[in-house]
Amino acid sequence: MTDYPFEIKHPTHWNLTHLHGLNTRLHATHAHFQDPRLDAKVSWSERRHRKGRRVKVHEHPEKVRVHRHWPRLWGFELSNISWWVAQLFTWGSAVWCVNGWYSLFPLSNEVTSANIVGWTALVGGTLFEAGAYAMVVEALNRGHTVRFGYEVRKELGAGLKDLRKVRGSGAYSLTELADKLLPEGGWDGGGESSNGDVGMNGHGEQPRAAKDDAQRNQSSEAAAAQKWKWWGYRWHDLGYIASFITFCGASIFWISTITGVPGVLPNEATHIAEWDILFWFPQVLGSCCFITAAILFMLETQDSWWRIKPFDLGWNVGFWNLVGGLGFWLCGFFGFFAYPEGKYQRWGMSCSTFWGAWAFLLGSYIQLIEMLN
Repeated sequence: MTDYPFEIKHPTHWNLTHLHGLNTRLHATHAHFQDPRLDAKVSWSERRHRKGRRVKVHEHPEKVRVHRHWPRLWGFELSNISWWVAQLFTWGSAVWCVNGWYSLFPLSNEVTSANIVGWTALVGGTLFEAGAYAMVVEALNRGHTVRFGYEVRKELGAGLKDLRKVRGSGAYSLTELADKLLPEGGWDGGGESSNGDVGMNGHGEQPRAAKDDAQRNQSSEAAAAQKWKWWGYRWHDLGYIASFITFCGASIFWISTITGVPGVLPNEATHIAEWDILFWFPQVLGSCCFITAAILFMLETQDSWWRIKPFDLGWNVGFWNLVGGLGFWLCGFFGFFAYPEGKYQRWGMSCSTFWGAWAFLLGSYIQLIEMLN
């Protein structure tokens, strides 16, 4: 078995059979177990875990039947940080679609059209910034994403009384098979779990004395691991790295949305250098971060770097974000050539923003469907 770092706790009766990751210096992004109680294969992935989704139990026609439900296309889970990530990016992308429309088809009143384009860019960029930060928080607290509402209440006091926990454990959401998938007594993040295949014998079990020692030694570690983080670093997690790059890109891109508000910068026709440095360059650099992060999100879902997964929701989120990042990058790239020739204003810049925004909207909505199901 390839020696990928693996730190996710799982029921001790699950026998670890396979690990996969992008690089041995990074934590594994996929793990496969054999559940002897169900005599079935169980698949875990880093992205599903970060989104608080269920592990995948592979059906056996004669032994295991997995109950399926109609997918949810919309819903509210205010206590789930993954819901906020999807919502912020979805509405931010919708605002960018408005921006792209008025850039491509401006009004006859140039002042009104410029105000709409400038202010919608600022609103869309701000929502992207908030969504990117929420994405970092989600990656830091993977397995505990449903505690977001409780943590907000704790921070703000009694100001948000309507938030409540609406999902399962976050690590492994309970299903009809919970009594068989998890050890007796339900999920226990401390003693009744193990990290990867460390300390397990050939049958996937630990000696009684080892279990008792693990319970005592892991109590403080489990408490620390469950502590909510509003900022921090997990450089060995591919999902966190991609989220952090997204946050950096959104922060850089946000500069251009601020300087693009009418009146912030002087007339572009006579101050080309200021616009190139403070408006177009942040767009190009921020979009490069979006493109890089999207590729990493796609690789996180793949079994190998070349084997794409077009039917996986998480992979599609990364793919459409890649398309959106390319559109925004092209807008900034063509912006350098807008003056003094006045070229590429419409089809190079505005059209790229338009289709890039729609690609971001599609990817963000797929992300919402992903976390709801």
